[in-house]
Amino acid sequence: MIILILETIIISLSSFFITRLLFSKQISIDFIIYWFVNFLAQVILVGLLLGIVSALNIVNVFCAHLAICLINFISFRRMPLPRTQQFNFSFIFENKIILFAIAIFLGFFSVKLWLNLINPPVCPDSLQYHLTFPATWIRN
Repeated sequence: MIILILETIIISLSSFFITRLLFSKQISIDFIIYWFVNFLAQVILVGLLLGIVSALNIVNVFCAHLAICLINFISFRRMPLPRTQQFNFSFIFENKIILFAIAIFLGFFSVKLWLNLINPPVCPDSLQYHLTFPATWIRN
């Protein structure tokens, strides 16, 4: 579990660095969307590439994400950035639709997290056989 949390932090940082390199905007909705797309793209790309070469395990995935993060960090450090930029999150509190969406997301996320922490799954089969591809892989 700790490795997955560290991996999520590393992917988040890596996505931030590459988004900042490609899109030099202030923090806005566009920047957050670009960051999220880069986050998902990195997860999918590493999973596909390691799956193709039959090296898909947690250690290889962690090492691949760490290597990508280091490459992005080195590239980010070489790029000159103006030091006068400040991050401004006031648009979240100014737009009621965004604030409502964040509140709904945090509400559902906290309830789901609370239920899963109190009631962990009893057997993994109930989770795996509801998903088609993992069920096929396990059977084969």
